[in-house]
Amino acid sequence: MTKRKLAMKSIIRFAVRFGSVFLGLCILVWVLSQLTWYLSGAGQVNPEKLEKVAALQQRLNSNISKAVSPLNRTLSATVEALPQPKGKSITDKGGLRPKSVHSVAEWPEDRSRDFHEAPMLHQRVQSKELPPVGERLPENPLVVIPPDQMGPYGGTWTRFATGPSDIGIYKARLSYDGLVRWGPMGTKILPNLAARWEIEDEGRMYTFWLRRGVHWSDGHPFSVDDILFWYEYVLKNPDLTPTIPRQFQRDGEPMQVEKVDDYTVRFRFKTPYGLFLKVLASGRGYQVVDYPAHYLKQYHPDFVSQQRLEEMAKKAQFDFWYQLFEDRFEWRNRDTPRLWPWLVKKPPPAQPTIFERNPYYWKVDPEGNQLPYIDYMTFEIFDTETINLKAINGEMGMQGRHLQFDNYPLFTENSNHRGYRVLHWMSSGGGTVLAPNLNHKDPVLRKIIGDRRFRIALSHAIDRDELNQLSYFGVGTPRQVAPPPLSPFHEPEYERAYIEYDPETANRLLDEMGLSKRNRKGICLRPDGKPLQLLLRVTSV
Repeated sequence: MTKRKLAMKSIIRFAVRFGSVFLGLCILVWVLSQLTWYLSGAGQVNPEKLEKVAALQQRLNSNISKAVSPLNRTLSATVEALPQPKGKSITDKGGLRPKSVHSVAEWPEDRSRDFHEAPMLHQRVQSKELPPVGERLPENPLVVIPPDQMGPYGGTWTRFATGPSDIGIYKARLSYDGLVRWGPMGTKILPNLAARWEIEDEGRMYTFWLRRGVHWSDGHPFSVDDILFWYEYVLKNPDLTPTIPRQFQRDGEPMQVEKVDDYTVRFRFKTPYGLFLKVLASGRGYQVVDYPAHYLKQYHPDFVSQQRLEEMAKKAQFDFWYQLFEDRFEWRNRDTPRLWPWLVKKPPPAQPTIFERNPYYWKVDPEGNQLPYIDYMTFEIFDTETINLKAINGEMGMQGRHLQFDNYPLFTENSNHRGYRVLHWMSSGGGTVLAPNLNHKDPVLRKIIGDRRFRIALSHAIDRDELNQLSYFGVGTPRQVAPPPLSPFHEPEYERAYIEYDPETANRLLDEMGLSKRNRKGICLRPDGKPLQLLLRVTSV
């Protein structure tokens, strides 16, 4: 009995101790939870804040329709004030024109040359580092008429990139200056470095008159000789240009470029070339005026001895002269003179990369203020996710590149208290398009895709409204790939052809084609009994 009593007492003592420890742990957990609750501030949130959070969540869950609607109303209000294509009406947001866009003009010959410059350049003039602004500008500067206001001078345009090569888009996107250029709506060609031009011989001959007195960024005059240097010693040099681009050929024969005088240049083609102006206003056209002859001659074998070139190339750790030439021409080289609005001041790997205004830039506003208005442009390198976070936080100057549409709700929601605007722009057709391959290597599939009824059925099988809500927050406009309302070629029946979500019509069309059989999974069968499948290839950006 004694042993049994002792055993029972031991069990009771263990149970009491275990219960005490367990109770203590429970109390400790409760105390810690209350402390955490208090420190987090959760217990201090008032009902109004909770209601705001709930309202925000509701807006996000409803695809931010409340955030989009005011913007759409604002954009819609601009339509009546703008010229409409003849015989057309612009009714949906996919075809809206902006309220105002910039335009260009020529500086009147009878107007005085009372030009103005940025304060940072005025200081350099005072210290004799630069000639007066009137001497730096051409006789006939291009006048850019801003859509909103003129000036003020100063400031930094902050941008972000994913790497040094990504910053290189500056050359094509932000220093867009060729002989001619596209207008802001992409509907007509505007003067640029060429003040005027003539097209003769049924499109075989183009003559351009350059602005007189344009200077490279080092103050050296820009003339037809620079264009001829590009043509004779870059385009026609097999080491620098192994294959002449088709944009500068007709019927396999390269164009001819001739100098009429220092400010007049002529392009000749074997056969009529109606698209040449558009070529000059687009990608390949920039290079025509991109090569400063007075600087690049020192790296070209037609002007420097082969021995000297080899020595310079070796010193710069290159094997061939053309590598050295291309390196000197490359946008990161601070020494190469440019015609750009901003010049590389601190190239990569500097963080940030810095561009500084060009004191010899050849454009002005209607009041005679030399452009650009902004003093500096900077690029910092981050991954795409960080770039989007910085945009959401209002740290970006102006940019569309690398911004992900998935973040649209956050962009619009944060714009009010982060001090930035989210602007919509017109699309020429949308970025999401199904384009079946009419020349598919599979003969059975090629015949199916080639049948017009199949492509119509495919179109009716797509629920564009649902895709618009799920992927584009209702901002997009369901449509076909067709000329938008901006275009004189716009036809509403083309734009809205077969865009209704109609599975019954889609199935009926397939049945008419003889594709009525289905397998156990409900997949349509081809005439050869195989499942009808389409492989979709998309670009990841």
